[in-house]
Amino acid sequence: GGGHSLLLLSHLRQGDLVIGVDVDSDALSAASARLKDYMVTAEKGIDQQGPQFATLQCNFGEIHHDIPRLLKELGRISEEEYDKDDSIRGKSGGGYVDGILMDLGVSSHQIDTPQRGFAFMENGPLDMRMGGKESHNENALSAADICNEFDLYSLVDIFRKYGDEPRAKKIAESIINSRPLGTTSQLREAIAAVTPQFHKKKRLGLTATCARVFQSLRIVVNDEEQMLRQALEDGCPQFIKQGGRLVVISYHSLEDRITKRVMKFGSLENAEKRKSGGGRRDMYGNIKSDPSTENPWKLVGKKGQKATQEEVELNSRSRSATLRVAERC
Repeated sequence: GGGHSLLLLSHLRQGDLVIGVDVDSDALSAASARLKDYMVTAEKGIDQQGPQFATLQCNFGEIHHDIPRLLKELGRISEEEYDKDDSIRGKSGGGYVDGILMDLGVSSHQIDTPQRGFAFMENGPLDMRMGGKESHNENALSAADICNEFDLYSLVDIFRKYGDEPRAKKIAESIINSRPLGTTSQLREAIAAVTPQFHKKKRLGLTATCARVFQSLRIVVNDEEQMLRQALEDGCPQFIKQGGRLVVISYHSLEDRITKRVMKFGSLENAEKRKSGGGRRDMYGNIKSDPSTENPWKLVGKKGQKATQEEVELNSRSRSATLRVAERC
């Protein structure tokens, strides 16, 4: 953990601050240990040598609540700035930060820890909650809860929507017939019962199918779609200064589609209006400017960037990554 932050810190100046945000306390602990020389403390204060690093435990979708509080605690903003109305700040572009980098999806640390339940290659509890121990309460939905309690049509919808899974119905039926499921191995076995080990089309083999099903469950368990939309439409426009950059690294088509549309149109709602031909029009049929639908972003580059072959060789998990960049208007 902390690789992106380390690279950023190596290019920053005295007094610059990088905030590492993650809902997983284990990830923050690993990043803090790796970046201990940069960690900002009350004793060092704002005058410590070199750039600084601080951590914040929250979801991307909650940054509009938690970043101002942290900046106030660190003495980076005044009480007056902290109390400023978020809607005014968002419209004026008078944000707090010069840029936000969102690295979406599950981390290598989480995948490599069987006890977290994200990986299908090793046995572990069927959990998948990003928050780890902190989210282990009676109100937090786990992957086991979904597999054991959701009906057939709900499971099919999850696998189709979040995994583009062609065998969604067969897999959902197999999961229901295999109940109760409590481990990742049991879920893998339920998938394997209706999926060949190998297929002439690689994406239809067992490994690729397990990856899609596990991904689908993880997205629902952690409400990732809503959290991403909340961050892109609300948090990022409020906190990035005019001229600042928003950088998003996504790992599957749903994340990238949401990111692309928000960067291009400002919100998913605006994108739908444009797609359906909605919005106010003048006498010539041209869409009139509407302040409520103005886009706070300007695209940097026309297309998302994929990892190079060299990058994939260094890190095979970067193969599915897509990077998009936008500038705050």
